[in-house]
Amino acid sequence: MARKLLTELKRAVSAYRNALRPRPVRIVSPLTVEEASRRLRDGLARRRWVAPAPWVTWRWALRGFTGDKEPERIVTGSVSSRIRLTAFVPGVRNSWRPTFRGRLQARDGAAELVGSFGFFPGVRAFSLFWAGGVAVFGLVALIVTVVMLAQGKWDDARTAGFLLVVGVGMLLFGLVLNSGASRLGDRDEQWLSRWLEDRLDA
Repeated sequence: MARKLLTELKRAVSAYRNALRPRPVRIVSPLTVEEASRRLRDGLARRRWVAPAPWVTWRWALRGFTGDKEPERIVTGSVSSRIRLTAFVPGVRNSWRPTFRGRLQARDGAAELVGSFGFFPGVRAFSLFWAGGVAVFGLVALIVTVVMLAQGKWDDARTAGFLLVVGVGMLLFGLVLNSGASRLGDRDEQWLSRWLEDRLDA
């Protein structure tokens, strides 16, 4: 049981670390830059979607997460000199949803899409701040606990130990939340990658 828990924790830490890194994208298309831009713009959702009922929202999210029937997705964003695109299931909220940022450039009479997938800068900053802040909190609580035990101050050590447990719990919660949300967002990223290739005839 402990080994399985440790394995899952390592997997969550690895997924958390990898999710914070931009994933480069490079797609070569036989289309011209103008035609490629037009096709990307034509594929964007044109109207505001009304969020479905909560039970429908999470049913779709879980289907996309567990690998059952793939839910319907739409693409929103902007296509100009800079491209910003996001794919998502209407009504499913996920702040850790990856966004594509890049540009189209001419390459031997054709078009080349270069860019990367990544979180919004604010989400990435919050994730790093949360993990760093909780880690510092837990480290301070650990040091205080050891010092209080060495001095024989059992009541103070018990209080510091409780804060240490709280810090570890908060860190685990953040890792699991980020890992689960980013794994759910991986579906959107994979779908958007295929969408880009289809729109660009790559």
